[in-house]
Amino acid sequence: MFSKSIKLFLYIRVVEFPKEKPPFPIDYKNGRISKWTNQEAQLCAVAICLEEMLDVKIQFGAIYHIQSKKRHDVEFSDSLRTLTIQTIEEIRKILRDKILPPPVSNRSLCKNCSLFDTCMPSSYSDLNFKEYLFRIKDSGGY
Repeated sequence: MFSKSIKLFLYIRVVEFPKEKPPFPIDYKNGRISKWTNQEAQLCAVAICLEEMLDVKIQFGAIYHIQSKKRHDVEFSDSLRTLTIQTIEEIRKILRDKILPPPVSNRSLCKNCSLFDTCMPSSYSDLNFKEYLFRIKDSGGY
């Protein structure tokens, strides 16, 4: 899928097309239902792409969590759409300016982060976390 408005190429495994209803995107995630809205924002980006491609309004989608075998319905509210677009813009700025964001102050957030294996903050416990991030950046690993 592609959106000119948000300039994204996306992939999704399943989109249901119920009779006389708008498309219903479903994303599959490993693990359990997240406490944060990152997964919902990712699905919302899919909905925005589908809306643009199919010229329809999509209000709902779902995330299926493989580990817990639970389906989590997501409403694409105005606030979630705003968060999604702002996040896309922030990521573009980070990539364009090549300036790393500050490390999270709440390290418990690292535990369920999808980038944990890439970042590996625990392997650099003797370093200041910000120094570690800049070491990654300087080595070209970011």
